[in-house]
Amino acid sequence: MSRLAALLGGDRPVLLDGGMGTLLQDSGLEDGAPGELWNLENPDAIRAAHTAYAEAGARVLTTNTFGGTRPRLDMHGLGGRLDEVNRNAALLARSVADEFGLLVAGDLGPTGELLAPLGTLTPEDAQALFAEQLRALVAGGIDLVLVETLSDLAEADAALAAAREVAPHLPVVVTMSFDTNLRTMMGVRPADAVAHLAAAGADAVGANCGRGPQPGPTACCSSPSPTRDSRRWWATTSSTTPARRTWPPTPHGWPTWASTWSVAAAGPPRRTSTPSAPPWLWPHDIVDELGGQPVLLAVLDRCSP
Repeated sequence: MSRLAALLGGDRPVLLDGGMGTLLQDSGLEDGAPGELWNLENPDAIRAAHTAYAEAGARVLTTNTFGGTRPRLDMHGLGGRLDEVNRNAALLARSVADEFGLLVAGDLGPTGELLAPLGTLTPEDAQALFAEQLRALVAGGIDLVLVETLSDLAEADAALAAAREVAPHLPVVVTMSFDTNLRTMMGVRPADAVAHLAAAGADAVGANCGRGPQPGPTACCSSPSPTRDSRRWWATTSSTTPARRTWPPTPHGWPTWASTWSVAAAGPPRRTSTPSAPPWLWPHDIVDELGGQPVLLAVLDRCSP
């Protein structure tokens, strides 16, 4: 059993939370303002968002730190408060998670900088940026690391190296964002991402954001079988689209996409599960190839009733 499977435990499907920025905008965060600032100035709103996801059935809460690396915080004059921003985010998520008996994923988003040779950021510098953010998240009490919405495998490697440096005991999930042509912005294909990141030590590999769940099954099927047998495909389908815009599918459409994801990722189901949850929240057959455990790991964004 992998350390991620050991952490999640049980044989129930695992539901993650969804987008944080959209919820904060609903609570009054202005467009373009850094949501991470509310970790310090409006902690009640962050706690309320985590609580809403917990009450909706999420088993993993994600820290409000997508833009918590120094370059992203510097854009808003918050670089000098990096430790405070990230530590507080973890503490807020931890407080809600402890109340509901949940896990906390420390969120590392892209740095916003291009690595050499396309940019000036070196792999060593990128690792250092992720490491300083992760130290604060670990201090706040996270249970696993979520590196999300990446396009460049080199940046993913830097985040994995930072996790090995700072928190070698924690499972690490890496997700990349694929467009409708099944490429990341840097041209990475799903099969190449899975093979590369699994070899680099990621405990789970997956896809998020992009154009929504539609490319997911093809991405899953394109990943090499040996990797799929040994790693969980972290089927994330989160949207960063503002709430006021259209984001398909509707809550009632999620079961269809989740079922398609699970079948594509795991192959023919060996057994099924019927969780006691709202019917729109779960697919009919939720399976995973790890030890026959029927586990679907999915981020469902903006799907609360």
